Amino acid sequence: MRSGAAVVGPSAVRRDARRSVRRAACAALACGLLGSAVGCDASARRGGPVRFEGRTERFAGVTAATAFDAAEFALRQWFRVDQSRPDEGLLTTFPSEYDERGGTGRIRDDAVRFPNRLRRTATVRVRSTADGAAVECVVKRERLDTSDHRVFAHARTFDDLPNQTPITAEAATTPRKNEVWTDLGRDRALEMDILRTVRERLADQTPTPIE
Repeated sequence: MRSGAAVVGPSAVRRDARRSVRRAACAALACGLLGSAVGCDASARRGGPVRFEGRTERFAGVTAATAFDAAEFALRQWFRVDQSRPDEGLLTTFPSEYDERGGTGRIRDDAVRFPNRLRRTATVRVRSTADGAAVECVVKRERLDTSDHRVFAHARTFDDLPNQTPITAEAATTPRKNEVWTDLGRDRALEMDILRTVRERLADQTPTPIE
């Protein structure tokens, strides 16, 4: 062996291998996380008013106040109501959490039926129309991805570089504040169920004409 050649020991090889694996994990997770962030921020970057992208049903011969009461009744069948503003025609709910196996679009979830923690929130708007009232409903679904984000942060932090230190930000916050939720879009089936309940509630309150 030449005297000027560098000798690479087994420990150095293992350290380089670990570093490569961690960087690969960072890259894979970063692609998913950045993709979610881009989708969430796209409408905000475009500017202008935010459209209410939900399902709408119109009810003829019904006042907005009556439709609002029916909408609040319907929401309470699935959610706890957070804000109820009759003067604005606005109803919002607290998140409702539940567990589901698969069905989130990820290969891991569909292949092994991985259990996920999901949550839904609903927003309802009631407005007057020329012949009655309209009820607009949107239900959003989210998936808890805190563990995936922690893997990404761990790999990014402990990559054997001397200028990095362990993450300490979570030490001063609560587990609830550290939760990371990924948007899964709308729950259209539940939107239809809520509006169907509104329709049935209004039908029950309509007096039967006396012949």
